[in-house]
Amino acid sequence: MMHVLLLGVLVSLAVADRTGPHQARQSPALCDYYVCPAHNIPGVPLNHEALDAPSAGFTTCSYTEYCVYTSTTGMPASDNSGNCPSVTCVPSSTSCAAYQCPTIDGYTFTSTTAINYEDNTPAMLCQYHSGNISVIQCEYINSNGQLAYSIDVGVTIGTASDCAARAGCAPTTPQRRTYQEPQVHILQDTRDAEEFEDAHQPW
Repeated sequence: MMHVLLLGVLVSLAVADRTGPHQARQSPALCDYYVCPAHNIPGVPLNHEALDAPSAGFTTCSYTEYCVYTSTTGMPASDNSGNCPSVTCVPSSTSCAAYQCPTIDGYTFTSTTAINYEDNTPAMLCQYHSGNISVIQCEYINSNGQLAYSIDVGVTIGTASDCAARAGCAPTTPQRRTYQEPQVHILQDTRDAEEFEDAHQPW
């Protein structure tokens, strides 16, 4: 009888343990790259952001001081001060066939210019203005739309973070099918005509 009671207690404990609160494992978010947040820890606004070189993979965030990070991991790449914030993850997304300057809320798109970024990487410079006061320049890598450089060049200071973290997808124009006339074999000479006639005789 004692053995039966002991077995029942063990089974109850096993069931209680298995059905207790489950701690789900949090898998880290998949990020394509990282960008600078709008402010550092004391609240100083971002002055400019620069991807030092696509091949090097370092991102520099300029506030009143420089904060340097590895753009693919978001980890500090130098002895950053205690004022440097954590960088912002840009989630993975479906790649575009081509990229264009994105739309930014509160800004009017002014112009785009094809440029070569660091390492002669093809890129685009997008310029925006807001009420002729705030002017921002945003540079994006053509191959993946990554924000490579942002700076405010207008009167308003601290608007560099208004650049979109990724360029927009350019619309793809469907290829129009061209009509082709059916190809008809034309008898070139009398020899072809004779062979054609012999091949279609009833005998």
